[in-house]
Amino acid sequence: MLGDLTAQHLRIGFAEVRQNPERAADSDAWWETVSGPDYQDRNLHLGVRRTLIKAGDRVLFVDDWIATGAQAEACHRLVR
Repeated sequence: MLGDLTAQHLRIGFAEVRQNPERAADSDAWWETVSGPDYQDRNLHLGVRRTLIKAGDRVLFVDDWIATGAQAEACHRLVR
């Protein structure tokens, strides 16, 4: 919700990064990665739909809590 509200306020697009992304019936193409250990020593499987981000897009990462930065680093790998 925080990312969506930030995007609305800035009048920019929104691309949700999902934990444990599940394939829809239409088999959307995803970029996926696994994060480094978080504060609970978990490695999270993260993904974003490929159609939401194109070459040359600028990306702003918004998270409500950053403890180790592992998810931010994983999201950076997704969009790089």
